[in-house]
Amino acid sequence: MKNLNSFEDLIDPIKEKKFFDEFHDNRFLHIKANNSDKFLNIFNWESFSRILNMTSIWTSSSLQLVLDKNKIAPEDYCFPGVDREGNEVFQPQPNKLIEFLNKGATLIANEVDTLDSNIDSIAKILEDKFSSKTQCNIYFSKQGRQGFDIHFDVHEVFAINLIGEKVWNIYEGRLDNPINSEAFISLDKEYAKENCGKILEKVLLKPGDILYIPRGQFHEALASSDRSMHLSFSVTHLIGHDVLSLLFNEAMSGSFFRSNLPMTFQGPKEIENWINKFNQNLSNIIKSSSFSDIIKYQVANYKLTRGTYSFPDDLTYNLKQKFIFKENVILKNVGSKIILEVNKKGITIPNKYIDIIKKLISIGSFTIEEAQKKSDNLDLDSVRQLIDDLSNMSLIRKQ
Repeated sequence: MKNLNSFEDLIDPIKEKKFFDEFHDNRFLHIKANNSDKFLNIFNWESFSRILNMTSIWTSSSLQLVLDKNKIAPEDYCFPGVDREGNEVFQPQPNKLIEFLNKGATLIANEVDTLDSNIDSIAKILEDKFSSKTQCNIYFSKQGRQGFDIHFDVHEVFAINLIGEKVWNIYEGRLDNPINSEAFISLDKEYAKENCGKILEKVLLKPGDILYIPRGQFHEALASSDRSMHLSFSVTHLIGHDVLSLLFNEAMSGSFFRSNLPMTFQGPKEIENWINKFNQNLSNIIKSSSFSDIIKYQVANYKLTRGTYSFPDDLTYNLKQKFIFKENVILKNVGSKIILEVNKKGITIPNKYIDIIKKLISIGSFTIEEAQKKSDNLDLDSVRQLIDDLSNMSLIRKQ
């Protein structure tokens, strides 16, 4: 992912210090791009098509359609099917989905951050900077048909506009630290309309622009060009409720917190004494260095599991494994070239490998370590690659 290695690269030309001093968890920020193609080498139409063509992973929950502020019923664009784990699900049908898109529906592809390496890299940048869990959804919509009504989110949002233009209405109203609980997610459209306040600003997002929206800020969006697509990254922090859960787990290991409360006939004084002991025991946990370490660990590791596979480099080589050239493999001079001949078919050898192959054929069996010691010009990784190539061409076998 070229030229995008840090949070400051992502929000350029805004400086990181300015963002955290003036905007983070405070007010929205429209970051205008210096280059409209800034993100097209990261995610484009081809990337979008590739993800949607992973048809076996999508269900009506992960791939949704909304038209004129109403969700389209799964039965209208999906067929009953079975997912990869054998569960009965509704699976989107491409022809039905495209039909609704051409009518102006908004498509939402949820949690795509691990389906594309570039999106995953941006999510990781945000997770590392904000000590947060970060997910990404794709939104695609057409001009003049609104997907979602006025609403707020229980997380911070970084909307990266990729293709087309979209008008975002940012409202004055902002809820105080909403979280993913029934008290907030049950608030309906009418509540939003009554509490959003006046439009604070109309923001026109163009290709390459980013819009930051703090948690709880009321907003809505409407495509203003024929086709519009953006990535929406949600940033979810640890909160006090999470610390209470950690505290509960720690308390359960202490005998006192598993003890009975005094009974009524023992009198109010006994209950007061128990409460005082409760406060003292709880305070001891909170003040302990071990509980502080638990919180620090949670903050440092509060992120989603992301793939770090890198094959074949991840595979451990057995440096003691013996190899031997197959009996029908011979080294042969053909004009000015030296080739490996097998079953009367010649394979040209790159010049840098000629010397070591001569030595390996002459000694019979060899390990990767022994092969590397026989070479005057190859490091261990180059020898590993040579052994892999010879094995893939069926020129050597394990002994």
